[in-house]
Amino acid sequence: MADLHKTRRGVLLGAGALGAAAIGAACAPCETIVANPADISSAARLEISELYSRHFYSLDGLTAIVGGEADQNWAETFTADGEFSMVRANGDILAKASGTEELVKIYASFHHPTRHWMNQLLILPDESGVRGSCYILAMDIKDFPLRIIRSGLYEDQLVKVDAAWKFQARKLILDPGSPD
Repeated sequence: MADLHKTRRGVLLGAGALGAAAIGAACAPCETIVANPADISSAARLEISELYSRHFYSLDGLTAIVGGEADQNWAETFTADGEFSMVRANGDILAKASGTEELVKIYASFHHPTRHWMNQLLILPDESGVRGSCYILAMDIKDFPLRIIRSGLYEDQLVKVDAAWKFQARKLILDPGSPD
């Protein structure tokens, strides 16, 4: 086997390692905390994934599947003091609600009937619980062909309350071309 440092690949790998070491040395004074995704158990990941599903099923008014009233079910995916906000890509706030009562009220302003498609769910530990994020597409299902009415990215803060995971804060960041 060729000596690694005498091959073109070895030179490139060596240069990359030196560059990484230099960057690491330059950032040594910076405090970086990198959470280990393995710190979240498989059971917790499954529970959180189910929270996201219940949230979107309720948002779409699928009470035959989740039972109860859709607005209340949706609000109950948040903590009692939980917060929902919707912002444009530039940061302008379009909607904001805090607490169960406000969440139930804001639910009435949402477009119905819809179907939300969630993708690319990330679940990461942080110092105050768990951060979550996912892409969404919301479609108007009243007429065919279906029409996309919203797309964006959710940024979430989740906490465990008693035995259930809930959203402490949920922010929908609309894509630049997404309608309000």
